[in-house]
Amino acid sequence: MATKKITALQLYRRYVRLLSKWPIDENKPGRDFGEYLQVKVRSEFQNNRGETDPRRTRELLRHGVKELRALESLLANSVAAKYPRRSDTLLQIDPRYIRDTLSNDVQDHLRSPKAFTRFVRWVTGNEHESDRRYK
Repeated sequence: MATKKITALQLYRRYVRLLSKWPIDENKPGRDFGEYLQVKVRSEFQNNRGETDPRRTRELLRHGVKELRALESLLANSVAAKYPRRSDTLLQIDPRYIRDTLSNDVQDHLRSPKAFTRFVRWVTGNEHESDRRYK
């Protein structure tokens, strides 16, 4: 399949447009995938800005288009539409618990001694009497 020739600037603009639509999870500042993608794309384009070898430039552009298509597919959630899940999670846990668990606040708290054990007991509904004093 022949592909239309694309310049690095055109490709970069397509990435910027795509990433402007990417959802940002405000519960994970500094660890969010959308933020990571923005930094990574900017870095890759800056690192290869001075490339003069035509063969290497074509290779980089081809790889960039391939990665862009993969991100477009992720954003469109095309796999989820094609293969719908029967439940929200594998373990039948409420997605809100998962979202909260992955937030920076909870992650910081879980680093404290015994916090993870107490958290697991709380999520599974198997709280121990000694856990109640920490609430």
